[in-house]
Amino acid sequence: MDLGLTGKIAVVTGGASGVGREIALSLAAEGANVAVNYRSSGKDAEILADEIVAKGGKAKTYKADVSDFAAVKAMVDGVVNDFGGLNILINNAGLAIRQRFLETKPEDWHRQIDACLYGAIHCCHAAAPHLTPPGTAASSASSAIPRAWANPAWRSSPPRGPASSP
Repeated sequence: MDLGLTGKIAVVTGGASGVGREIALSLAAEGANVAVNYRSSGKDAEILADEIVAKGGKAKTYKADVSDFAAVKAMVDGVVNDFGGLNILINNAGLAIRQRFLETKPEDWHRQIDACLYGAIHCCHAAAPHLTPPGTAASSASSAIPRAWANPAWRSSPPRGPASSP
């Protein structure tokens, strides 16, 4: 399939594993140069970038916590400097607290909102000046929710409370 991505420059946040990894591989297979963002999985990000390069693509890793606007701005500036521009932003980074809601605390909610909501806003704001038509795009892909529901402890726990149904 030819999606016309040859030579386009893409940032994939949370790109080191899971859905982000597959998006990065797909973009690279279509000829895009891929900036793989990670927060704490540097080794996985490097393995992915090496895999893309081994297949003839261009990729580089960028460490940045998307909940930190200054770090995101520095990452985007680095991508633009290293690759010469930016055409595609994939907001994939997310955070899922794998606990029952009643076991969480406000600081947990803030971490999740900072990563999932403000992270996408930070990335869009930092990338927007560089995403100029034609051929540019910004997209949000959430892999946090499916990963959270994949937790066997959540699936095997019976519903509780009056709102639950059999």
